[in-house]
Amino acid sequence: MGVQGFRMWFIGAAVLAAFAGSGCARRSAVELPHRAAASNPEKTSAGSTVGHHVPSGRDKVAAGDRDALDRRFESWGLVRQKPVGQCRALWIQIGDFEDREFRLVVLDRGSRIVLNLEANSSDWLHFEGQCDIDGDGAKEALFSVYSGGAHCCTTCCYVSTGRNARQLGGFEAEHGDCGEPGDRNHDGRTEFIAGDYCLAYFENSFAESPSLSFAYGYRKGRFVDLSTELLADEYRTQIEDSRRTLKTAPPDEVDYPYVRNRATLWYVHACFLGQERQALKEIKATLPPKAWSYFASMLDDRRELAQSRKDLLWTGPRKDLL
Repeated sequence: MGVQGFRMWFIGAAVLAAFAGSGCARRSAVELPHRAAASNPEKTSAGSTVGHHVPSGRDKVAAGDRDALDRRFESWGLVRQKPVGQCRALWIQIGDFEDREFRLVVLDRGSRIVLNLEANSSDWLHFEGQCDIDGDGAKEALFSVYSGGAHCCTTCCYVSTGRNARQLGGFEAEHGDCGEPGDRNHDGRTEFIAGDYCLAYFENSFAESPSLSFAYGYRKGRFVDLSTELLADEYRTQIEDSRRTLKTAPPDEVDYPYVRNRATLWYVHACFLGQERQALKEIKATLPPKAWSYFASMLDDRRELAQSRKDLLWTGPRKDLL
């Protein structure tokens, strides 16, 4: 081979090497659990470039559950699992490192999905525990999901995990949690005392917003508001404290947040107890004319907020949680 021929051979070899190094050459695909991975490399948390991330832990899942998850999700990996009654709760990761989400999936004895909660972190998906909410001696399971954000939001889901596993309903806890469980009236059923954040950001910042108490339970196949049954004494105390505060507040402080809050708390608690008309009469007689005028101008908003707690509960399965 002459000098010119050698040069041509060398240039051709260099071009082939550059072409192969560019990523354009054929690569062997990394196989995901049940589909071929994309050919694009992924960045790990350390910043290095590696092949397509493969979710792990599938071999630890029972075959029937694995098949059910394969039919629902394109690719998934197991984070952890827990038996709950006759069901299994599985925390799974969907997708790859840079584009992933997490699910808490509850499957019954036949590997049917009865609950499917979604979050951006597995730490936001919780099994809260079990309690008997209907007094039949069997315990129902409570699961919750947190949406993320500074103050919002938690959804609480109750599931029967026996032979007839199903969603029973739940509670939109908003900025709070699912509530403190206990058999408040010793009837064998668990009730919950939780927070009601209907007044969050109303006239004030979140930190200055007054908090309310809310009680709920499961009665005759439905989740119901038990606040007036279990919290009536607390509501009366709130009304009396508000009445005392407004009567003793100096006239030049009627626009202060704590005074506005007390007027609102008086009114809202009276609405809960069915005493709206009487409360309005007393509040008008207590507040200076200017303060009453402002209070009355937003009366419809206060009334709507007081009524909004009826939307915190639902009964039966929700399709968006299946």
